[in-house]
Amino acid sequence: MGRKAKPIVTRHRMRAQLAHELRALLKRSGMTYEQLAERTPGISRVTLQRAASGTCVPKEKTVVAFAHACGFSRHEVISHLTALRVSARIEERGVLRSLNALHPRLISDRRDLSRALEYIYEAAGAPTLREIRDRSGDPLSLPISTLARIVARKTTPADKRQLLAFIHGCGIPRDQDPMWSDAWAKVSTGVPDPGLERMWRI
Repeated sequence: MGRKAKPIVTRHRMRAQLAHELRALLKRSGMTYEQLAERTPGISRVTLQRAASGTCVPKEKTVVAFAHACGFSRHEVISHLTALRVSARIEERGVLRSLNALHPRLISDRRDLSRALEYIYEAAGAPTLREIRDRSGDPLSLPISTLARIVARKTTPADKRQLLAFIHGCGIPRDQDPMWSDAWAKVSTGVPDPGLERMWRI
């Protein structure tokens, strides 16, 4: 197995758990990081080692590739690891606990909508803008520049299509679309406020 791995030292409990579980997969596979890297095109040995070091929260694609390369590709395993990664990311950022979830039926204006989308984004582990776009199922409706402004709470989606693409990109299932469509109907019938950007942090 090569050199002995360094101890996992981090104050983040979920990050440590993810690192331990990735190391356990590698140990069970009987491979070295070099051999693992040969099975993960585009992901280096250093990146794989860092993923299992506990020093950072790895990208989702790295976690998934790590498990697949180790021979653990069952849906239950991948779902567990990716959920653990999201929990580690939430813990690392420390933002979600200061936010309140807002049910879509309670959204009445664009400020409510912005707050609801902020919660959804943080609960998803603050995915990258490209991850949101690529998972949305409708990437053409989500320019990166627009996504950046939505995430920063400087604007809200321009239309229902963009709203649904955003929430899908953050992992909200499609069976919730009717509620979010109703929320959009309420928000979009309101009078546009040219001073929206001054309201986001109120």
